Amino acid sequence: MKIGVNDTAYASTYVEHINNTVYPITKDCEIILADSPVEGYKNVLNYNEKIDKTLSDEMLLDAFNDLCNITDEYPVVYLYGFLGEIGFSPLIEVSHKSQMMAYDVGIETGFTRGFAIPITDGDVFAAVPDLRNIEDVLVDVGYRGEITIGISRNFKITSIIFGHSQPCFALYNELAKQNLGHTVNWCFGVGDYAAMNEDAIAITTLLSYPPFPYTSPELTEIIKVPPAAEKHTYHYTGGMHNLAYTAAWGVSLPEAIRRIAITLKKSSAYKKELQYRSDFRYDTKLLIGQDKLEELIRFTNP
Repeated sequence: MKIGVNDTAYASTYVEHINNTVYPITKDCEIILADSPVEGYKNVLNYNEKIDKTLSDEMLLDAFNDLCNITDEYPVVYLYGFLGEIGFSPLIEVSHKSQMMAYDVGIETGFTRGFAIPITDGDVFAAVPDLRNIEDVLVDVGYRGEITIGISRNFKITSIIFGHSQPCFALYNELAKQNLGHTVNWCFGVGDYAAMNEDAIAITTLLSYPPFPYTSPELTEIIKVPPAAEKHTYHYTGGMHNLAYTAAWGVSLPEAIRRIAITLKKSSAYKKELQYRSDFRYDTKLLIGQDKLEELIRFTNP
């Protein structure tokens, strides 16, 4: 299944989920992930006219925030998943760092390194009761697609982000037991969503070439990785930069680190200019799934 991405923050691309390769949007895309209207495509996720009008009107946005009980507290983790006709797909809890260099040093450039674990419905709705109200509201307005929700230390909702997130998508895809085409079809009411590996953890890191994050005409080169690393490399274009995320999963944090280290070693040997964060054991904390995370950190593979 070819699923396209048309996000105004990035160049128009689509991702073929088998190998995550980036191509220009073409008419053979079966489904488009879009944050703006896309003519000529029947199946469009991530765009909803009512949501679009709400986000662009201050009064409607204030009413929406009140209805969803959104606070101005600082988010410490994010919940990511999909919304279909009947509600949320399985959600993952995501923690990330935004600084460019290891141990949170250097300029902030967005999502540079992060990890995630699946959260069961019982745990997530018990911890964040307001999620049920948000689920009902968004189902009623007809939104279908990706959603990222900020959660504060007090288990309050701080933000709702509609649209594509390449690093969260990478983590979600690594944790899925089946192709995410199942989840995309489920958003349209067809079949069931992809099952998640509930006893696993996924990690990801941003790939770039210097002088990123600073602009340069030389940054038009697409991130190159060997064929053996392509399956776990998620390309995208951010502004003037061609970037990518490498991701891996494991039944423990040590296993996930070992797997991503192997992929990064192959990629950096293929292109020595490649830069990325590798401090995967640093500050690994969650909110809802902290107990499970501690088990995944301690667990030693047989």
